[in-house]
Amino acid sequence: DNPTLVNNVETLANVPHILREGPDWLRATGTVDSPGTMVFTVCGDVQREGVFELPLGSPLRSLVEEAGGGAQEGRTIKAIFPGASNTVMVPQELDTPMDFDSMREVGSGLGAGGFAVFDDSACMVQAAYRYSRFLSVESCGQCPACKFGTGEATEALATLESGRGSERDIELVLVRSRSSTDGQKCALPTGESLLMQSLVQVFDEEFRRHIGADCPLPRELPFHKIVDRDRSGRFVYDVDYVHRQPDWTYA
Repeated sequence: DNPTLVNNVETLANVPHILREGPDWLRATGTVDSPGTMVFTVCGDVQREGVFELPLGSPLRSLVEEAGGGAQEGRTIKAIFPGASNTVMVPQELDTPMDFDSMREVGSGLGAGGFAVFDDSACMVQAAYRYSRFLSVESCGQCPACKFGTGEATEALATLESGRGSERDIELVLVRSRSSTDGQKCALPTGESLLMQSLVQVFDEEFRRHIGADCPLPRELPFHKIVDRDRSGRFVYDVDYVHRQPDWTYA
C-alpha cells in the first residue's frame, strides 16, 4: 500500500545526461552489464587520496596505483578493503575489474565504490577491530543477534589487539561474526561476517602472532570515516568516532 523508491545521488546525477544523450551514450563506457562510469574513492595508505570518476570495469589497479599513486615510498600494499562490508582484497587481485560481476566473482563486492588501502606497516588485527567496532556501533539493535554478535566479535578483537588474547578469541571472532546474521533484517551483519571471516582466513598468521603477545605493528590506524579534506588534498577523518558508543551516545 505504501510503495517506496530509493535512489542514491549518483544514480540521480546520471538521469539528466541519459535523458539528454540517450542510453547509447551511457553504454559507450563501462561494460555490457555495468555500463557507464562510477565515482570511486580511494583512501588510506596511498600517495593521493581522492575521489575519481572512472569507467565501470576499470581494473582496481587503475584506482589504487594510477589515480591514487600507489603505496608511499618504501612501502608495499598489503590489503584493500572494498568499503566496510565486503571480503578483503590483496595485491594479487589488483587487476580485478571494478564492476559488480567481476568483484562478485573474486568473492568480494563493489558496494558504493569506496576502497581503503593498507600498507605493510598496518596491523590487520587492529584494522579488523576498527571496522568491526564501526559495524557494531552502527547496528541499530533491532536484531539482537546482530548487535550481540558484532559486539562480541569486536571485544574479542580488542583483547587480541591488546596482547591479552588467546586462540579462543580468534574462534570467537569467527563464531560471533557468523551468528550475527541470524534473523537479520538488513545487510549489516552480512558485511561483518564477510569482512571478519576473510581477514582471519587471509591473515591467519598475523592473528596468531597476537596470541599472548604485543602487536608487532603498533602503528595507530585511523578509522576511515571521512569528514573533510585538508589543503594538501589528504582526507580528514572523524577523530571523535572512537568515542561513539553502541547506544549512539558519545563518551
